[in-house]
Amino acid sequence: MAGGGPGKASMADKQYQFYFSDNHHEYRYCPRCATPLVHQLEGLKSRPTCPQCGFIQYLNPPLAATVIVARGDEVLMGRRTIEPRRGYWTFPGGYVELGESAEEAAVREAKEEMGIDVRIDRLLGLHSGAPSAVAVALFEGTILAGEPRPLHEVDAVGFFHPDAAPEVAFKSTWWALEQWQLIQRDRRLRR
Repeated sequence: MAGGGPGKASMADKQYQFYFSDNHHEYRYCPRCATPLVHQLEGLKSRPTCPQCGFIQYLNPPLAATVIVARGDEVLMGRRTIEPRRGYWTFPGGYVELGESAEEAAVREAKEEMGIDVRIDRLLGLHSGAPSAVAVALFEGTILAGEPRPLHEVDAVGFFHPDAAPEVAFKSTWWALEQWQLIQRDRRLRR
């Protein structure tokens, strides 16, 4: 999807701000003993560290999961009603919660956001790195039951050809569209 299709800019052509998750805030005080934290070299990075008890705060990216569901050569997308990127489009998905797998999270999010039951068919890839502070597991799935409709955190849904996708929410969404198109081309060539 180089260039994002006719008349569309690709993700590489756009400036995107860095998105932080709620857990990306440095502590000022140790959560164990309330001692003020200092920055110390831990591995190759300076990290908030407690000089009293040795606590080290690691600012790790949370994991999100999303699922691409296709009808022919079009993919299901929903328009977000929440920040970040309210009003922009992406696939059903969200954060993986404690006690569930990434696959279970993708299935749950599809049900919550669009009212569809999906089966996860395969992992397509993992997107991580700037400008996102979130790692995103991308799955391909199939609708088992239900007709997509806007529910939680989504006010519109539709199937779109990747070259005619509406304004997408995140760099990971562009990446996912590009990955999906490459896989579709490879499948056609193998037939």
